[in-house]
Amino acid sequence: MCGLKVVGVEREGERVAAARRRAPSLVSTVQLDISDSHHCQTRLSSLLDDVIREEGGGRVCLVGLHCCGDLTPNILRMVSGQVHPDLCAAVVVSCCYHKMSP
Repeated sequence: MCGLKVVGVEREGERVAAARRRAPSLVSTVQLDISDSHHCQTRLSSLLDDVIREEGGGRVCLVGLHCCGDLTPNILRMVSGQVHPDLCAAVVVSCCYHKMSP
């Protein structure tokens, strides 16, 4: 995708397993459960480091098709705040607005 590494972010383990079965070599997919904003950003940053190391470097786009609760605002904060030097884009579909922190 435009020369970017694509990392799919998903909370549900079953969806992560299905993505890995469907396209094991096309995208990196990680399971992420969020307990708070700081934990989410720290965990995402660590996961990005792992993916970048495994893939041999490069810029990254996070993709989330079910960014439940606080995952959407956390991903957007990371991209806009340049929290990780290689994270340059995100594609997110938010849901579960009732689970977002005030």
